[in-house]
Amino acid sequence: MSATIFFHLKTFVRNKKTKKTHNFIEYLTFFFLLILVSSNLYSQNLITNGDFERGTVGFITNSVAYKLITPPFSGSTAPGEYAITNDPKPLNTANFISIGDHTSGTGNMMIIDGTTTTGNRRFWIAGSTGDGICGLKVGDTYTFSYWIKSISTTVTNNDTQARIVTFFGGASDISPVATTSIAPLPAIDWQKVEYTFKATSACVNIELFNTNLNPVGNDFAIDDLVLTGPPVLLSINTSFTNPLCPNSSDGTITATGAGGSFPYTKYTLSGASDATSLTGLFTGLAPGIYEVSVTDNSNTESTKTRIILTPPSDLIVGQSKTICSGNSTELSVSGSTATYTWTAIPADITLTNPNSTNPTVKPTQTTTYTVTSNPISPNSISLLTNGDFSEGNTGFINDYAYILNPGNGGTQRAYGIVTSAKNWFSPFADCRDKTTGTENMIVFDGSTANSGNDKAWEQTVPVVPNQNYTFSYWVQSVVSVNPAKIEVTVNGASIGIANAPSSTCNWVQYSYIWNSGNSTNATITMYDRVFISNGNDFALDDLSFKINSTCNLSKQVTITVDQPITPSFTQPSPVCLGTIIPALPLTSTNGINGTWTPDIDNTKTIEYTFTPTLGICASNTKLTISITSSITPTFNAVNAICAGASLAALPITSTNGITGAWLPPLDNTKTTEYTFTPTSGNCSTETKLTVDVNPNITPTFNPIAEICSGDALSPLPTSSLNGISGTWLPALNNTLTTDYKFTPSLGQCATIKDLTITVNNPSVSITAGCITTNYTLEAIPTENNVTYSWYKDNVIVNNQSANKLVVKDLGSYKVVINSDGCNAEAIENVTVLNCNTPIIPKGVSPNNDNLNDTFDLSDFNVSKLEIFNRYGIKVYSKSNYTNEWTGTSDAGQELPDATYYYVVEFEDRDTKTGWVYLNRQN
Repeated sequence: MSATIFFHLKTFVRNKKTKKTHNFIEYLTFFFLLILVSSNLYSQNLITNGDFERGTVGFITNSVAYKLITPPFSGSTAPGEYAITNDPKPLNTANFISIGDHTSGTGNMMIIDGTTTTGNRRFWIAGSTGDGICGLKVGDTYTFSYWIKSISTTVTNNDTQARIVTFFGGASDISPVATTSIAPLPAIDWQKVEYTFKATSACVNIELFNTNLNPVGNDFAIDDLVLTGPPVLLSINTSFTNPLCPNSSDGTITATGAGGSFPYTKYTLSGASDATSLTGLFTGLAPGIYEVSVTDNSNTESTKTRIILTPPSDLIVGQSKTICSGNSTELSVSGSTATYTWTAIPADITLTNPNSTNPTVKPTQTTTYTVTSNPISPNSISLLTNGDFSEGNTGFINDYAYILNPGNGGTQRAYGIVTSAKNWFSPFADCRDKTTGTENMIVFDGSTANSGNDKAWEQTVPVVPNQNYTFSYWVQSVVSVNPAKIEVTVNGASIGIANAPSSTCNWVQYSYIWNSGNSTNATITMYDRVFISNGNDFALDDLSFKINSTCNLSKQVTITVDQPITPSFTQPSPVCLGTIIPALPLTSTNGINGTWTPDIDNTKTIEYTFTPTLGICASNTKLTISITSSITPTFNAVNAICAGASLAALPITSTNGITGAWLPPLDNTKTTEYTFTPTSGNCSTETKLTVDVNPNITPTFNPIAEICSGDALSPLPTSSLNGISGTWLPALNNTLTTDYKFTPSLGQCATIKDLTITVNNPSVSITAGCITTNYTLEAIPTENNVTYSWYKDNVIVNNQSANKLVVKDLGSYKVVINSDGCNAEAIENVTVLNCNTPIIPKGVSPNNDNLNDTFDLSDFNVSKLEIFNRYGIKVYSKSNYTNEWTGTSDAGQELPDATYYYVVEFEDRDTKTGWVYLNRQN
């Protein structure tokens, strides 16, 4: 058992002493659960012999200050003396108390009579040669701890209690920073001291010394020194056995947790079937895809997916079939590399080659053939976890100490997972692993303890009862003297013993067969029965444990023998020469399938042969089809038409008296070839007739330029640019934009053409009124983008593009606008210029140009304004009005451009009515 597991087991048992209801069976159950898990459930203790169960192995002391004493003890000690034993009392009967060690209460601990010479002498230095703990990973955080207790009857206070200082070399970030701890008084139980540090070197020195030099008290015991790396994450290892036979459900899956928080609470299997287990063993499994998970004490889960249990290949035989009497057939089998044997019931004298994979037989009656093969062994996968040590120090347990670096002096009863024995311990030969020479193996510095009963390797796997298994391993010596002698036991019983080679680096394989009997588990243990300290060093690799069971394969196929049937068919009537002859039926009237030869020929009378499909028990038969001559229908030609013109139906009787039908349907849009198919029963051939359909031409004309209203307009041409003649409608109109339609004359394949002549017909009106105190004329055109010219008594007064004119004199005013070269005019006679009396604006143009944007009555005392549309509906009303109306309704919506009727009520004069023009474009 590894030191780590042994430590937890001892602690478990010691703690359980206070529970009266627990018994040995509970401890035993717990022990075997520990055995089932790998040796690195927890981070590996990197200190050799931290529990002192192996005496002084794994550390040194400063020999100047401390001296080792051994049994028998005299009952009196001197300052600086120490011993590795299980009770302080025998060392100093007068002054030491009697206590058990921290681990189990019966094991060893280190007892120290405190020195009085100097406080910097180390009583414990890690490493067999004091070279520290090596193989650490720089940057990782490690935890060092120990348990301590005062053992003197004279210790009373801090002045007499041991003060233990811990020194770390090659480390940083030590916590707690204060590395001094006080040994607890005897009345207090063991006390744990713990530090963490970060490794700055692959080798870290750890040393302990006592700074109290008081000769009174100052005596203590120390036990269970542990150095662990970062916590090991929970993982899961699996192995499996496939089902033994193609249709059996006897596969197994073994799941083993590693790392995480022990104990594991459950293992869960899912997939082709579901189950839970406390041990991780699942049996009676059918073929399929599984996944298995382990849950640890902190409810963390680790899962292994796609564990595929594959049954061995079954025999594959040809399908049962039916043959005709007198025919032969071929049997077939595959799926095994072993010998095949065919038998027949009833006996068949034509089975002359019963060991063939494809024998040909010719049975005279229905016969069942059985083929068997020699036994097969389907399970070639090793059931062991990490049998080649590729996963490192996991999947097994042992009684040896796992050492990353045994130092210069080596360590008996130690092992490592290495690629080179020499790199692990330099006196060893440079032996490499068995697999490739560059991968892992396990190397041992042989045990000298326990008379050869220390376990070198052990693992438990599930097994099927009453089956043979083969366990094999490879061994080599790494030192040539005193080769190891490896004995293998299964469930405590020896299955074989053999010597390692006498020469170094020479791999030798040993194999043993074991029968499971009634067992469902196999605990495989390897011992080195040599316990001499000189030599006795070896390596193991590629351990394997495989099932030897076999499975007999057998399959059957039945050949049914029938008497042949004569197919029957309905005789077809004679057909016309060249007529399509329907395919002859592939199934006879009495249900026989087959094919006809030769191919159908509609030009001559032929006898056809029907051959039944292979496998149908039927004979050939013959059928004759008679061919008669045919007549070709004739028709008169059809005149060409224009596309879209009416097309008379084609005659359904030819000029030579053949009736039939035409395809495709008539189409008056394109030239088409029509096929005439004579009515069934007429020995006539198909004939074809083409009806030409000429496409329509679109007449083309030059466009007509835009004119002003009243300008002369030339007659439109009666012939198009592409030669189409015709007439125009309606008559020409030089005052209004008009669409004209050209209709081609009859007899021409042409379409109607449209032509538009645009007539520009602008108009303008004038509104007059006061804007503030100015009498202003405003031109309101019907078109956009126009120019303006103003005249007084036919004399131009303003030819700028302005739509407003301030009038200073009475007279006749005219405005002339020009829109795209066409003119229009309006005249306004001004007879009064007095703008001091209310002159209501005649127009509003709310376009944000700051001119007439509002209906401005702000110079008058208006008590109310009402606006009506041309239908007499009131759209706007405002009391105490000034200049708020911008062409919107009472609801705030924009009103359309138009002339509106207003009613204005004044505070100091009569009501006034009139029309106002709303135009947002000016």
